Amino acid sequence: MRDLPRSWISTTVSQVASIRPGKTPPKLEDRLESHSRDDRIIPFYKAGDLNLHPSELRESRLYVAEEELGSLGIHLIPAGAVVFPKAGGAIATDKKRIVKTPGGIDLNCMAVIPESISPEYLFWFFQSFRLSDIADGSVVPQIGKKKLSGLEIPVPPPNERCEIVRILDTQLARIDTVLRSVQGVRAKADQFRRSLLHAAFTGQLTQPEPSRGDALPEGWSSDSIGSVCQVVSGGTPKSGVERFWGGDVNWVTPDDLSKHTGRYISGGRRTLTREGLASCSAKVMPEGSVLFTSRAPIGYLAIATGEVCTNQGFKSLVPGPDLSPVFLYHQMHYLTPAIKHLATGTTFAEVNKKTVSGIAIAIPPTDEQDEIVRILDTQLARLDAAVAAADRVEVECGRLRRSLLQAAFTGDLTRKWRESRG
Repeated sequence: MRDLPRSWISTTVSQVASIRPGKTPPKLEDRLESHSRDDRIIPFYKAGDLNLHPSELRESRLYVAEEELGSLGIHLIPAGAVVFPKAGGAIATDKKRIVKTPGGIDLNCMAVIPESISPEYLFWFFQSFRLSDIADGSVVPQIGKKKLSGLEIPVPPPNERCEIVRILDTQLARIDTVLRSVQGVRAKADQFRRSLLHAAFTGQLTQPEPSRGDALPEGWSSDSIGSVCQVVSGGTPKSGVERFWGGDVNWVTPDDLSKHTGRYISGGRRTLTREGLASCSAKVMPEGSVLFTSRAPIGYLAIATGEVCTNQGFKSLVPGPDLSPVFLYHQMHYLTPAIKHLATGTTFAEVNKKTVSGIAIAIPPTDEQDEIVRILDTQLARLDAAVAAADRVEVECGRLRRSLLQAAFTGDLTRKWRESRG
């Protein structure tokens, strides 16, 4: 820990708080039904309950009679304790909550109960780092009581602790307000995107008098994808055969598209040789083909800028002469939610070639397709710019939050406050 102000001390969590791990009695879930309305019941918090409130624990999905705590071996966690997940993947969520309604905690949780410092100061201290920073184990991360007990915590004088909490409460509440606005921007952007795509493929963007009901606009037709496109599956050569890899054949996987942000793609991280291509079911598709992932996950899209093939995670579309690749690309984005509902599979959802081929698409005249693409490109670019701005605000809020918390527990946040008091 860096040098602290002279009036501060550095101690350990065990010197200012007690640590209490949780416990889950057998068949606890069955006990609520046996209670009468007169029983005094209290919350029993599980790791999943940490999602119920942004910073507090007031209620849970499971309750137990207070009179049963002793017989069940459950410790009552008082108001003011800081609770967080202590094992497994839940640590990655980094959820920490202050208990407002006393209750029990299950074995996947840990409680730190303040004794000589305020709950709010302890809470913000735990917010200043990630739980993964104090977890041990790579396969199943675990936060141990011994390590937690010895964790260093800086402690200023009581009046300065109050000032730190006041500043953090005020400033971080403002940051949270901004983040809620960012979430609102994203929600409205998603809603507008869906509305815009719906309008595009029902004629409302380009028809002076859009059709009623399910009828197609005048001059439009409807056909199955398989009737107006060649639907192409992919394939993968044997990975251990060196001569199949590193050639001049561009090859794309869903993982390549997961890291790709543009509309167009020329190839993926790996390439095939001609021999590798011949050894598997992959097929070379021409420029303008619309690559569509059909599993793991469904719905990644890109347009090929040259000849390309894919692995078996795709059902790609080679559009006919009367179908614009960009128009098809936008319409596949519009249809993806419905396509996902047609998926089958237990390990992971997948749509097969027959399903994709049978999906109906709307086909306007080619000049109207171009006009729809023009409008969509303009409006979606504005929408993407708004979302990108929201993303930048969120990143900056995260940076500011980390900076405030770091400053709080090094003395920098209250330096001027100390100086003003001599």
